[in-house]
Amino acid sequence: MKAKVRKKAVLRKKKFYDYKRDGVTQSLLITWMTCRMRAKWFLEGWSSGKVRVALTFGTIVHGVLEHVYNLVRKKKITRIPNAKLISKIVKRVERQWLKENPGVDSRALEDLDMCCLIAEATLPEYFRFWWKKDSKEITWQRLEQKFSIPFVDKKGRKTLIRGKKDGVFGDDVLRLFETKTKSKINLSDLMDTLFFEFQVCLYLWAVKRTYKKTPKGVYYNIIRRSSLRKKKGESKLQFKNRIAEDVKKRPRFYFVRLKVAVTKKDMAVFESEFENIITEYIDWCEGKLGTYKNTSACSNKYGKCSSLGLCSKQDFSSYKKRKVVFRELEDM
Repeated sequence: MKAKVRKKAVLRKKKFYDYKRDGVTQSLLITWMTCRMRAKWFLEGWSSGKVRVALTFGTIVHGVLEHVYNLVRKKKITRIPNAKLISKIVKRVERQWLKENPGVDSRALEDLDMCCLIAEATLPEYFRFWWKKDSKEITWQRLEQKFSIPFVDKKGRKTLIRGKKDGVFGDDVLRLFETKTKSKINLSDLMDTLFFEFQVCLYLWAVKRTYKKTPKGVYYNIIRRSSLRKKKGESKLQFKNRIAEDVKKRPRFYFVRLKVAVTKKDMAVFESEFENIITEYIDWCEGKLGTYKNTSACSNKYGKCSSLGLCSKQDFSSYKKRKVVFRELEDM
């Protein structure tokens, strides 16, 4: 009798991930399309204890832009934000990052400190460079808007499409504002791929579903992360000032925006492909498609896969178990 009770209790135990309850995000779908084994580890709750510098810098920049543009939207600031205000906001975003990434190692904390320094040196000039244009052309609808949109696949199964858009602007004509941080910018490659980049297309789809109208395009807002290195004997303040001076001299090198138009036909093509992707993904979740490694994704120009230790050695020592599926969608 007791054995049956225990068995029922196990059956009633909440699964860490359920596609009906938790839905999917663009990052999860990209992970799954890249390597199903990596997606499996992620959906079991495993994450690498290491944090990439590029991701940390992107998080800091996104946080600052969200705070500043929200102040602009609410008319709490009407002038170009100065370095003092940017520094104050960077510190606030840094505290948020530390709450979201508890227990990181000393290397990650050093990288965080450097990312904050680079952001403080770069972003005052970013706002100065774009301020006149933004104040005339951009009327914000929402910033950092989270969405959770019900979706039914080809077989009638329900899930949720979830995410967070950088920004939506415009009155009668809506456009997506999508910010990326990069250490290298290849405009030719960007123009060739931006038109069908999965994340951008999915967010445009979400705009259409949310506002009941087809968006006209996307502003692809790129901020370059400085590649300058701290010199021997150079203080942090001296290094920060040197980066700021370089950004001031070459703003067009550090800040790029691309405008890409979108038509109803473009959206229809993506929607058809997206339905196929979700249907296959749910088939996989239900065990109707196999799980296997994509060994070509184990190492690339960005480094080795964050799940390589799990696949190659079953070594969990440098990995942490998350309490939530999608940490990036949780409220602070």
